[in-house]
Amino acid sequence: MLNNTKEIYDFDRVSRLSMILNYQLGTAALFVLTYAGGFTLWLATIAALIFLPYLLFILFKENRNGWIIAFAVVVVIPFLISFLISLKMGNNFFLIIALAFFYLYCFMLKYSVTDWIKEYNWKLVLDEQK
Repeated sequence: MLNNTKEIYDFDRVSRLSMILNYQLGTAALFVLTYAGGFTLWLATIAALIFLPYLLFILFKENRNGWIIAFAVVVVIPFLISFLISLKMGNNFFLIIALAFFYLYCFMLKYSVTDWIKEYNWKLVLDEQK
């Protein structure tokens, strides 16, 4: 029973991440609207920064090392490169690049989290049948 309780807790944690990713991807609309005005760029950045620690926490708790490495490759490295380039140019272009890659990563993660939920559902069903 203890193992089943842990799996239910893990399922709840991943389900919560899936729900939050839906809202987080909704803030991608703010990113798209940055071309209409700079204020939405800062709102999209704040939303990403608030969500980022939770996202990394869940990935570590779930031992999704591939997704953590993908985060470093898809988000962190392009951010650092664009930041260094933007320092020489003197503008906030790096922020647009970093957000684009972050929201792309969240989009890809959303579909993977759906598969994680299906896996947990199957594990719970199999445990109940035993």
